[in-house]
Amino acid sequence: MPNPTQEVPFRYLKVADLCEITQKGRSSIYRDIESGVLPKPTKIGGATRWRSDELVEFFNNLGGADK
Repeated sequence: MPNPTQEVPFRYLKVADLCEITQKGRSSIYRDIESGVLPKPTKIGGATRWRSDELVEFFNNLGGADK
């Protein structure tokens, strides 16, 4: 996982990417979205994606990427 202060190039992440980053399963990811632990994704056509820069900002605002 990148250092939270390190600049990360922008890209769209799939749920599988988010599972790998957080070490959580797909169901846990969606449960965390509903409870506000993770930010809501963006819909692009029929695809669900997260902006990498928004995730970095979200984790930084929580106090670290380990939450």
